[in-house]
Amino acid sequence: MKLHLTSGTYPYLSKIAEQHEDVLLYLATGRTRLIQENDGESIFTSPTSAEVIHSNGHLSDQDFIYYNYLPVSTDHESAFKENVQQDIDTIESTNAYRIAKVLNDDAYIILVSFSSDELVKPFEESAFFNEYFNHDHAKRFKGTDLFHMSQHVEVLKPNQEEHLES
Repeated sequence: MKLHLTSGTYPYLSKIAEQHEDVLLYLATGRTRLIQENDGESIFTSPTSAEVIHSNGHLSDQDFIYYNYLPVSTDHESAFKENVQQDIDTIESTNAYRIAKVLNDDAYIILVSFSSDELVKPFEESAFFNEYFNHDHAKRFKGTDLFHMSQHVEVLKPNQEEHLES
């Protein structure tokens, strides 16, 4: 299974989402994101594509998703994969999650999905969040060879009118 993501403006990406039922639209700070899961190629012009290595549940466009783009160097990859796959199963109250290896890059994407924004706060206080989403702790996966890459974390909100301004 592959995970494809792209970002852009709401007017443009909302049209794409309307035309493709397998594409999920989310709102982030200052941008809109689309997520597509399939076994093939992305429909996006400029996707970030990744191979899903561990997953649970069904992603929904009604959920709140914590997104993490995390650089992981080759010498830390084996330990990272083993630990993150064990640790993610300890998160409570998730609807779904994905761990995916970015194609053509030394990075992983971690998506953790919640049915409401009230469940996001306890996640932010969890040991898993501290280990993998906290910039200071997550630096240990980069090693010295990925100094030029940076971690990117954001909350993706459902495409609902009350979230359009935030």
